[in-house]
Amino acid sequence: MRKSIVPLQLLLCLLGCGSPLAIASQPKSWAPIQFFKGQIDLGGIQWMESQADERGVTAGLHRISALSKNVAFLLGDINVSGGTLRSILLRTGDGGKHWVEVMNPVVGSSLQQVTFVDRGEGWALVMWTVEGPGLVTLYHTTDYGLTWCQWSEIPKWAWYGRPITMQFTDNRHGQIDMVYDMDLPPNNRIAHLTTADGGLTWKETSSFVPGNGSQEAIATAITTSCEGSTSDTSTSTGSDKSQWKTSDGSYETTQITISRRLITENNWTVVSIIPKSLKYSVGHLQISSLPK
Repeated sequence: MRKSIVPLQLLLCLLGCGSPLAIASQPKSWAPIQFFKGQIDLGGIQWMESQADERGVTAGLHRISALSKNVAFLLGDINVSGGTLRSILLRTGDGGKHWVEVMNPVVGSSLQQVTFVDRGEGWALVMWTVEGPGLVTLYHTTDYGLTWCQWSEIPKWAWYGRPITMQFTDNRHGQIDMVYDMDLPPNNRIAHLTTADGGLTWKETSSFVPGNGSQEAIATAITTSCEGSTSDTSTSTGSDKSQWKTSDGSYETTQITISRRLITENNWTVVSIIPKSLKYSVGHLQISSLPK
C-alpha cells in the first residue's frame, strides 16, 4: 500500500493542492525530497566533484519563502569544503510533508531571494559565490513556482556587489538593493536598482552612503534597515497569515528544522526535518541516513 500512496502525495506536492496539516508532533523521519535528476555541467569547478563524491555535501538551506499554509520554498546552496557546488530551490505544496526541487541548479551559485505577487507570478535571484560574489541572475515563474526560466542578468557597478533585498509591488515594478562594501566612499554604498518591465531590464536610480562608508557602517545600516523586511529570510509569512521558519541551530547540528504556525495557532509545529549532510553520486543528491 505504501508504494501506491507515495506517488500521489508527490503529485499533490507539485500541484500545490495538499490538504491542510493537523497539528502534529515533530516528524520522526527525514522529509521526502525529490531532487533534480538531470545532468549538471560543473565547468571550471569540476574539481569540487571529487570532494563531493568522497565526502558528501552540505545543504545550506537558511532561507524560506512562504505563499500559504501549504506552499513554501526553501532556498540556498549545496556546498563542499572548497566552496559552493550549486544552487538549490525546494518547494512544498502540502505543508512540508514533501519537498521537490523545482529549479535547475546553477553551478557555483546560491539562491538568494524569492518574491511573489498575485496570480502566482514570482522572481528568484541567483548569485555566483565561488571565491566571492559574481554574476547575479534573475529567474521568473508564472505558475506559483512549479517551473522557472532564466529572465535577465542584474547589472552591477563592480564585481563585489551583492543583492540584499528584492521586492516587487506588481508584475512590472520592482527594486533590488545592491550593497558595495569592498572599496572606499563614494564607491562603498547601497544602490537601488529598479525595473518597470517585470525584471527584464534594470537600472540604478539612486544610492546612499551609510555613515562614513566603511564596511562597519554599511553592515550596521543593513542590519537596521532590514529588521522586519524581506531580508530576514529565515522567517516568512504567507498570504493567509501562516508563518514559516527554518533553523539549523548551529554549524554543529546535523539537521535543518522547518516549522509552521497557522493564524489560529499559538505555538509553532515542526513540519519537516531535513539532513544537512547529503550523499552525492554521479552528480545527484541523495538522503543516505535516518535521523538520530
